[in-house]
Amino acid sequence: ILGSYTWVFIYFYSYNIIGGGKVLINSNFLYLCGRKNMDMGNYLDELNDGQLAAVLYNDGPSLVIAGAGSGKTRVLTYKIAYLLEQGYEPWSVLALTFTNKAAREMKERIRRQVGDSARYLWMGTFHSIFSRILRVEAAVFGFTSNFTIYDSSDSKSLIKSIIKEMQLDDKTYKPGSIQS
Repeated sequence: ILGSYTWVFIYFYSYNIIGGGKVLINSNFLYLCGRKNMDMGNYLDELNDGQLAAVLYNDGPSLVIAGAGSGKTRVLTYKIAYLLEQGYEPWSVLALTFTNKAAREMKERIRRQVGDSARYLWMGTFHSIFSRILRVEAAVFGFTSNFTIYDSSDSKSLIKSIIKEMQLDDKTYKPGSIQS
């Protein structure tokens, strides 16, 4: 569906390690990339050895696990900036976060490092990114791109409206039961 793009999937998992603070690398996770390291920008000098290893690693899957305050966001931001400087196209990078605020903040940090090409990154929450993909590819599924995705509250309201419109007994047809 998404064409012949080479996607770089970046996912950092936050995990509190007792006595932590180091960035660990595990070569069996979701980090798909494959270009060799070239020249390093000054921003890489700000990283400790573990962080630098995570940013420069480019030979297959890796998992970065780090404790609170250990620089996970910095590592992710610098990794994306580094990939862009190594020739990856911004639209070939997919970075998933848990909040829109985190995505905006990271995108802004990357923009400051690499310029306006950061606006073409596929960065956001799981929901926002996959909603975007569905809108881009809606025609493939026979939909228009202006569809609405209902949350549970919207869904329940719609069910109530349908029960009322069809003049059904709301004691027999409980919106909560129908919704689940």
